[in-house]
Amino acid sequence: MLRFKQYIVEAAEARGILHLPHAAEFAFHPDKTHLSSALNRISQVARGTAPITRKIDDKMSFQIKREDDGKIAVKYKGAGAKYNYSQEDIQAQHGNKPHVAGPLSDILEHAHKFMPKKAGEYQGGYLFGSSADSRTTKEGRTSYEPNTVKYSMDNKSEEGSKLAKSSLGVVVHSKLDKDGRPTPVGAGEFNSHPDVHMMSHVISPEERKVPSAVMNKINEHLDAAHQLAKEHAHAHHEGHQQHLVSYGNSYFDTNKKLNVKDYKKFVTAKGQKEIDKVKTDKAKNLKKAALQSSLEHIDKHADKFDRSFKIYHHVQKATETLAHSLAKTAHGGYKSHIGDNETGGEGVFSAATPEWKENIKIVPRDFTVANRQRSAMFQASRAQVKK
Repeated sequence: MLRFKQYIVEAAEARGILHLPHAAEFAFHPDKTHLSSALNRISQVARGTAPITRKIDDKMSFQIKREDDGKIAVKYKGAGAKYNYSQEDIQAQHGNKPHVAGPLSDILEHAHKFMPKKAGEYQGGYLFGSSADSRTTKEGRTSYEPNTVKYSMDNKSEEGSKLAKSSLGVVVHSKLDKDGRPTPVGAGEFNSHPDVHMMSHVISPEERKVPSAVMNKINEHLDAAHQLAKEHAHAHHEGHQQHLVSYGNSYFDTNKKLNVKDYKKFVTAKGQKEIDKVKTDKAKNLKKAALQSSLEHIDKHADKFDRSFKIYHHVQKATETLAHSLAKTAHGGYKSHIGDNETGGEGVFSAATPEWKENIKIVPRDFTVANRQRSAMFQASRAQVKK
């Protein structure tokens, strides 16, 4: 059965929904200050001086608000979706999409039990509802699998006991200001109720301590990236940033280091697709000329692209090492599995600060690989349906 995220196209432009880049992607930013800031942020996260919260692999992102008059409304996060104040509103807007209407209906039914009395707007993720198949209990543990990751908790623990008895599971991780900008929500913001399991995204100082041996490995990669970044220009990334980020994702598919030869193959394949899309000779010739210009640019700056790829490799290795270390301590009492394999969950999120305006995610490689595999399966199934 296809999961929610596998057949809903998400709109990154929606109010409060921001793209969270992998730290290594800043190796390809045309402005080199972004790379140095990313390297500093990774170091700060490892040392415990930068803010982080747990990333939760939810089933559906939603927004919820309480207005000044006390009314509560929920909405799907996508662009164009409107707030729903009643079950009738939900059916009118999403009745033809039960995978949206169902979660929204569950959230709205229980919202008054956990929402603060004070007016405010929040963003979160739907984890499970009251349906019989939303959770399973096995060997003294209750588990739920919103999307890629299956979370479980010991029923004998205080939180595990609450989880087993609840009817709704959500994580509410951000508060939206009047302009829709999200900031992380701290512990204790919401009311506690036995019907609602609110998965915590908060990471305590004790949970984020990194062993010295692991810190040494992280610093080794960060130092290598800093050395390569010295006197390294980023102007050659102009016009290539999107391609570079997409090509960088191939690392998760192959575990192969990025290199100029394979990047040229990637650009050529993308360019050929653009050529094949157009019909007229004039349009095809323009696309061919653009592709040729792009390939010549790569050849001209091959040594610079090569250095960018080496920087990417070291940043990625630093974040993988950090993510796996935090997974052992910052799990919040949950065990995480992808399929039959125990994993480190979805990683952590470090929100933008006044000093640096970028959000950044530090994610274990195994989660990214599994997520990309699910996405590939979905794309293949969609292509088959179209035939």
